[in-house]
Amino acid sequence: MKQKINVFQIIRNLIQLVCFLLLPGLFIDSFNGIKTSIQALSGGTADFATLFPALFPSALLIIATMIFGRFFCGFMCAFGTLGDAVHFIGKKLFKLNYRIPEATDKKLKWLKYVLLVFLIFTWISGIGVFSGWSPWDAFGSLMSFPPDFAYAFTSMTIGTILLLLIVIGSLFVERFFCRYFCPMGAIFSIASKLKIAKIKKTRTNCGRCKVCTNNCKMGIPLYQSDVVNSGECIQCMKCVSACPRSNVKFTVASKDAAPLLVSVAAASVIGLYYMGNIGVSAYETSYNQTVISDALSRAENGTASPEASSDANAIVAPSVSVDTGASAASTPTPTATATSGYVDGTYTGSGTGFHNGTTTVSVTISNGQITNIQIISTQDDGKYYNSAFSSVTSKIISAQSSSVSAVSGATFSSNGIMSAVADALSQAKG
Repeated sequence: MKQKINVFQIIRNLIQLVCFLLLPGLFIDSFNGIKTSIQALSGGTADFATLFPALFPSALLIIATMIFGRFFCGFMCAFGTLGDAVHFIGKKLFKLNYRIPEATDKKLKWLKYVLLVFLIFTWISGIGVFSGWSPWDAFGSLMSFPPDFAYAFTSMTIGTILLLLIVIGSLFVERFFCRYFCPMGAIFSIASKLKIAKIKKTRTNCGRCKVCTNNCKMGIPLYQSDVVNSGECIQCMKCVSACPRSNVKFTVASKDAAPLLVSVAAASVIGLYYMGNIGVSAYETSYNQTVISDALSRAENGTASPEASSDANAIVAPSVSVDTGASAASTPTPTATATSGYVDGTYTGSGTGFHNGTTTVSVTISNGQITNIQIISTQDDGKYYNSAFSSVTSKIISAQSSSVSAVSGATFSSNGIMSAVADALSQAKG
């Protein structure tokens, strides 16, 4: 039994390493999907067709969590893996392993729920003063190749400082961020209440050692329960591995199961994510073509300006030119005020994307509708920008709003495009 569990822990660490290298931004994408959905619902612009690509990572992970619990946190989350590595260094190199008192730990774990509610409030209210405060975004910037330290410390100063504080906290307390401050962890904790995969131990067979509790990464008082129903459990199986009496078991639907099953679940989710992304890409391509066809049809029927006929070029094949001297705005020539509040004309706006690159676009308003978005110049990374442009602009034209879902894997570039469009639309207000 001991040997099998050791093998399991090795497999878990290997999966962590693979996900850290190949899927470092999956937890960010899943959280952004939830953010985009809440903003769309609160703004009355919810449309499954445009939200689906952003929702895919969130839905996949939440459904898996409802079955197997928070195994994503224990196996696949790059931020959690970073915390494990930092704590391992602190424990082995500096002999640090501070245990927060049980009562205090229980109270501090409510902080992530408070933070989640606060973030939802900012999304709904549109408060944007916290841009650049996210330690996740700072982590994503530093995980780029090569790491962009200048961008992290200049454009994400507060987020980078918070990231450093989290690293310091992780030296002392295992899974410091996951326990107390992770808003996505709060969502997973709620979803995992429905899980059928649980840790079980018969307390009558226990001694007084509390080895299981002492080895729990999330500080769960395991000695108090026969079945672990806590949403804090990340299915790392450290308690199963540590029990000297082999009294701690992993169960699925109340039946004993091999801990390796969780590894299989993690590997399956990785496979489903990659296969799902292929389907999402095909869906987005089809959807973009539909949006373009609709824009062309409206132009031909006289319900949109003739400029809309250039949507195919603007969306499908943007011409990316690196220009450090792009104008921030142009003088519009208003022709009419539409019920949408937008004045007809062509407007220019700028936004900040990946690596602090400025993106400048022109937005055409006809009959009060966004009919065309074209790139004027960008200093963004070409690879990520090209990945984001066609999808984001088609969503904006379809939703008639600059608040749409970002493209998975190109979040910063997507945000730069959306910010540039929002800047242009702010000038189009009647």
